[in-house]
Amino acid sequence: MTLFRQFILRPLLQEKIRTITTVLGVSLGIAVVIAIQLTNASSVRGFEAALETVAGKTAVEIIGSGIGVDETLLPELGWLREYGVISPVIGGSAALVTEDPRSLSRRSMEAVRILGIDILRDQPFREYNLLELQRLESDGLGRRYGGGSSPRPANEFNTQQFLQILTSPQTVVITEKLATRRNYPLGSEMRLMIGDRVLPFVVRGILKDEGPARVLDGNFIMMDIAAAQLAFDRLGRVDRIDVLLPEGADLDRDLAAMAKRLPAGVTAQRPSRRGEQVETMLAAFHANLTALSWIALIVGLFLVYNT
Repeated sequence: MTLFRQFILRPLLQEKIRTITTVLGVSLGIAVVIAIQLTNASSVRGFEAALETVAGKTAVEIIGSGIGVDETLLPELGWLREYGVISPVIGGSAALVTEDPRSLSRRSMEAVRILGIDILRDQPFREYNLLELQRLESDGLGRRYGGGSSPRPANEFNTQQFLQILTSPQTVVITEKLATRRNYPLGSEMRLMIGDRVLPFVVRGILKDEGPARVLDGNFIMMDIAAAQLAFDRLGRVDRIDVLLPEGADLDRDLAAMAKRLPAGVTAQRPSRRGEQVETMLAAFHANLTALSWIALIVGLFLVYNT
């Protein structure tokens, strides 16, 4: 104890600046390590939560190797209805392009999640509550254009009205949060960068902040599956086929049975499996961040040593 007071405690009290510098340097390095670890965990949880929200009540996903499932296989996969309701889906990411009103040459971009669905088949899987929609009216020449808006309670909108606004390849339905934040009223045009193309779309409906509309803090856009195929340049293919099993079904048994009957290049998995795949893809990125955080700690220790 005497040696501790003579060689450690007394120098610390006498050289306060060096002591403070040492404590701050070590604390900063440790804080960086902890912050990176928390960021890694938070990013994985965020991706998993988004996938679970979009998956909705899906019990099994039928996916293809590579770029999805060929549409020509859909009649062959009709036996999936023996196990429950099925719905083809296309999903992807895009960038919402907005112009800076102070400078036409400046653009800002915001990541959004796009889901292409067949509304007639998809309603049992996910809850889409419309806050407002824009009717499509005909001019007598077969052309359709946006009519008046219909702000009514969500339960007054039926599937036919929902289907009506999704028939155009340029029609999208966005969330209440996105419409408010970016000022997109019904009938307004929005531009999305998908791949290397910037495509125009028209807002025909607004979703309430429920279910899939909560993904990415409201950065969620819904469109018809055919429009999504055109937008993502995936004509003739779907990303996956969602299967909704009846209540009380044995998931493990049905999953194994489906896997045995699927053709080559097509597999069945649980939606949670995609969360594991995302975590695997992010593993290298997380490892790099962790290594950088430890380097920061080592640099802090080195600076303290020099001091």
